[in-house]
Amino acid sequence: GQVPAGKTYDGLVSSLDVFPSFTKIAGASAPSDAAKAATILGTLDGIDLLPFLQGDQPGDPHAQLCWQQEVRIRPNDREPGPHFPNPAYNLAIRRGKWKAIKQDQPFEGTNHGRAWELYDLSQDPAELNDLATEFPDKVKELSEAFFVWQKQMHPPLAPAAPAETPKLHLLLFTFLSVLCGSIQAAEPARPHILLILTDDLGYADLRAFGDSEIPTPHLDRLAAEGTRFTNAYTVAPICVPSRMGLMSGKFPARFGVFNNVYSLPSNELWIQQPTLANVLRTR
Repeated sequence: GQVPAGKTYDGLVSSLDVFPSFTKIAGASAPSDAAKAATILGTLDGIDLLPFLQGDQPGDPHAQLCWQQEVRIRPNDREPGPHFPNPAYNLAIRRGKWKAIKQDQPFEGTNHGRAWELYDLSQDPAELNDLATEFPDKVKELSEAFFVWQKQMHPPLAPAAPAETPKLHLLLFTFLSVLCGSIQAAEPARPHILLILTDDLGYADLRAFGDSEIPTPHLDRLAAEGTRFTNAYTVAPICVPSRMGLMSGKFPARFGVFNNVYSLPSNELWIQQPTLANVLRTR
């Protein structure tokens, strides 16, 4: 019932997985709550990571992950190019070693002035070498898969915001990587769950993940005693959608949220969702 210390996990995971994983750790699916728990967990995009971390389940938790984010332009950033839609979106999909990105798009992704980019992350984690022209069949496969995913999401509820520069940095999330080393199987008593969330932190900003110049000895110790995730992504690259995904276990796009929104009607679908805190409170 315990994840070994010093473990590195390379499977494709997401901050969406915090909800179902912590729910399972807390025993929210105990027999007395089985029907309710099944209803909640059955609607999640996140996946319980414990069977994967404990070696009971092979393969990747996610076959693919997709993102769609409204573009944001700040003062002194680059000027929008020709055919730039307003609002504009960046699209991305990760499947296996491949990641495809299409920038500066209307919601439907029909700005053909900007082609899909393709990167082999096993050889090019910094996404410097666009291979789209070398692997057109892979681009077609990933782009079609993205739009299948998009059709399952909700159109934007938020009013159009001023466009901003594409900042679609799909960063590895480290908050889960530093606390999984001592996860125990659910016990009758309530477990203690400590979630450390750092905003605007890149995967290379911790020495446990590279040669960072920033000293992080305590986080490095937690990583050494826990599990490091090397293919873990946040569900969105900006504040509000990323927290929505973390707390609900669902893509924020399911709520029609593709940017920072703070009030009705932009978040009317979100406020109807059960959150991780709601579920844990039942324990």
